[in-house]
Amino acid sequence: MKKILYTEFQTIDEVIDGLKKSLNIKAQSQTELINKIWAKIVSGKLIKFTQPLKINDLKVLSIACQNAVVANELMLQKKALIKRFNSYSLDYNIEINDMFFSYKLWGKYNLDKK
Repeated sequence: MKKILYTEFQTIDEVIDGLKKSLNIKAQSQTELINKIWAKIVSGKLIKFTQPLKINDLKVLSIACQNAVVANELMLQKKALIKRFNSYSLDYNIEINDMFFSYKLWGKYNLDKK
């Protein structure tokens, strides 16, 4: 007869917690990369009034703007910003197709830069 070796198995909750942690690390590192790239492509004046948030499944980068004037200014530069963003981000396997600018997101995420 063969001996049955028992090992300690993880519960489903432990496996799910581990997955959440690893996915959170990926999301956090992508957010940090997005912030670094954004700082390179946006002028110093606008960086204080904007905050890139996330890239969704459709490859749209959401950007919170402090007010509607900033959002409108960025809308006028959108094609150039996408091109510059992708030129920096392709090294990190990040690509965007569009950008979404919203002053409402600034209030929703309580973004106050000093």
